Amino acid sequence: MSHYDPFEARPPKPSRLGLLGHFVIRMTRLRCGWAGLLILAASLAVVAFTWKGMVGVTLPYTVQLSGGIFDTTFADRRPHEAHDSSTAFHLLVPASHSNANLCKTLLSAMILDYPPPTIINFNKTFEGDSWDKGTHTGKVRGVLDFLTDNAQIGQEDMVLVIDGYDVWFQLPPEVLLERYHALTRRANDRLGLVHGTSNDAGRRFSQSVVFGADKLCWPNDYADPACYAVPESPLPRTAWGKTTDKDPGGWHNRPRFLNSGNIIGRAEDVRAAYEAAAFKVEEQERGQLGDQFVFAEIFGEQEYQRREVRTPAKLDRWKQWLGGLGSERSSNRPDIVPNNMTAIPGRRYEYGIGLDYEMALFQTMTHAHEDIEYVQHNATHPLPADIVAHPPPLALGNTTAWTSLPLATNTHVPSVPALLHFNGDKSFLDSWWPRMWFQPTSRALLNRTIHDPRLPHPTWDGRGGRGGAWTADGLWLGWSALCGGSEEDVFADGKGRWGWEGKAESGGKIYDAWGKVIEDPELGV
Repeated sequence: MSHYDPFEARPPKPSRLGLLGHFVIRMTRLRCGWAGLLILAASLAVVAFTWKGMVGVTLPYTVQLSGGIFDTTFADRRPHEAHDSSTAFHLLVPASHSNANLCKTLLSAMILDYPPPTIINFNKTFEGDSWDKGTHTGKVRGVLDFLTDNAQIGQEDMVLVIDGYDVWFQLPPEVLLERYHALTRRANDRLGLVHGTSNDAGRRFSQSVVFGADKLCWPNDYADPACYAVPESPLPRTAWGKTTDKDPGGWHNRPRFLNSGNIIGRAEDVRAAYEAAAFKVEEQERGQLGDQFVFAEIFGEQEYQRREVRTPAKLDRWKQWLGGLGSERSSNRPDIVPNNMTAIPGRRYEYGIGLDYEMALFQTMTHAHEDIEYVQHNATHPLPADIVAHPPPLALGNTTAWTSLPLATNTHVPSVPALLHFNGDKSFLDSWWPRMWFQPTSRALLNRTIHDPRLPHPTWDGRGGRGGAWTADGLWLGWSALCGGSEEDVFADGKGRWGWEGKAESGGKIYDAWGKVIEDPELGV
């Protein structure tokens, strides 16, 4: 069975022995007798000489393409084997206003003890002429300005950017960060094998910024690099049975297209990706197409250019002569005639972007709801070791184990994702919310988290804070200021306003801090 590279749309490179064997077979089919053997010996000598000259040789660090220069100066970086707990971690949430869906996102992050969120563009009004009134351009610019101007964010800090109104956290931040480092380490090892090295002996390409993966390419045209030039998914070609990648509706597609709703990486590299996006939305008038279109286009251009410089010219000619070894599938839409891309001299196309193909970090939900089951894991359905290594939040108490909690699980991968992103059908934001493991006790869990005597993680966000969020301007907003009035939708427990537990409100019931009724006028209690 062929093994396909998780990060490239082709099988791994054949071994030297495999190439020579294939060459011998070709030659023996073309010639016979002593003359054929002499020709074969001479040819093998040429191959050996050519191969010797190629071993250890690196390509020039810039390659001429279609009249332009492809810059591959993205630095070689080896991520930590495990997350360095001294590295700061920042959570950014673009959201111009508060509502129940934003509060669900914030609640899930708070209970799991993520860094205090920073809300980008909060209370900002957009009045552009486009259909989105400039909100997508503002979203890109808002995140970029915060990453650029905030002195508390160092280049090596970790940054997570999520959509504000349709993301729920499920697993602790330690699991998310460790998976990020493991994913990028594997990706970089493969990138080194597939693309080789540069003149300074570092990797030609490396990965630092990870986006979510979608089953469909949207809203970009399938003839553009954003759709046809991206690598195949590493998931088995039978992950959804015989209809894998053949379902017209996309339900059985393996995820391989960029989704911009979740982004994680080193601050320096995330900022560079947002700089490229800001250039497109502000200078190339891509703003009205949305940040999803823009980031997908950036990823497609990166992958197109990587393919152009993947193979040394000599070896590429030999491969063509030897029967097309190393050919690749670049699209699951053979009916599409791709638009070729022309590199512009001096423009950067390499941003170290990769995707979370296995939904270990981000589970996107477009055409994926049927893939998810809420599972209480046990010996038959064991939990991943990294989850077992990190106990549930202390707010649950020391006796609660992950195996007693229902966790959203992708049964096709399989994976237990760190967060769920409900792009697509928004009705699931209401119908699935009661299924999350922290319901129906989320009010008590939030209260315990806020009053936890332990200090917040000292290095993740130097500003500190629990039970609220910061604005990009440095204003702290507590839970009541952000989410007061959304209690019924968020807590769904019928226990009234946050902060009024134990207090009479309009002659109604009185609750203690944990939601227990301690006075009910109707019952005379």
